[in-house]
Amino acid sequence: MHKRIFIFFTFLAPIFGNAQSFVEGFEDVPAIFSSGWAQQNNSSPFGPGTWSQDFGNFTAPFGSANSSIVVSYTSIASGQSGDISNWLITPTISLTPGDSIIFYTRSFQNTAYPDRLEVRLNRNNTTDVGSSTTSVGDFDTILFTINPTLTQGSGGYPMIWTRYAVKIDGISPSTLCRIGLRYDVVDGGQAGGNSSTIGIDNFEYKSVLIGIEDNAPLYAFVQLLNGQITIDVPEASHSFEVDLMDMSGRILLHGDYEKAMAIDVADYSRGVYLIRIMYEGKYLIKKISF
Repeated sequence: MHKRIFIFFTFLAPIFGNAQSFVEGFEDVPAIFSSGWAQQNNSSPFGPGTWSQDFGNFTAPFGSANSSIVVSYTSIASGQSGDISNWLITPTISLTPGDSIIFYTRSFQNTAYPDRLEVRLNRNNTTDVGSSTTSVGDFDTILFTINPTLTQGSGGYPMIWTRYAVKIDGISPSTLCRIGLRYDVVDGGQAGGNSSTIGIDNFEYKSVLIGIEDNAPLYAFVQLLNGQITIDVPEASHSFEVDLMDMSGRILLHGDYEKAMAIDVADYSRGVYLIRIMYEGKYLIKKISF
């Protein structure tokens, strides 16, 4: 078990800047399409399947049991096979190099029908994905692909909820963009050899970066939430270490944490301190005041 500690900071300006982070937990999927999200099914032959609330496929890892979004082989017309290209598009996001996109996804365990997902970047801030199974419109940059070779079973699409994170590079600061999640499966559909059902949960955009101005080898994020500061290392697949130190380098607190953490400094005198974050031989040191 990992201890959790909480920090309350009163001096935040150097850390946060113009933070625009958000998390979409998909508690109410129909509502997201009235608040900036969009979808488009370019599959052929066209089927009724949409990106929809999950009722009965997977138990969501966060929130209520049904609070994830799913898409499936029903993107193709019933009883037929064809190529699936079914898009879920985020609202406008102001992206800066170093920002991060994070989400969880999975398919069915032991499915005989492999799935694939592309994560694409659109620098033109449109919902244009074209109209054919192969078109991508303005979403012309692939950030990464899950199961690019449509591998079945182990080594293919994850069969348990799995966290994916990508750091954004190659854009100008504060570029208005959209992210496209493209369910992209050839020979899919009810009569096809590929495609089952995938779920996505806890889609998160993190924009509050510490360390980038120092060209630090480790990236970490801090976020103000309910009066607390949390620290997250997006690339961490296991626990990372955090030290709270005074300005002489004396360690006042050491902890080993999973994914995100928070620190309480209510028992410490007000002043300037250092936070050191360490993961797999890389580290970041940041000066903080509270």
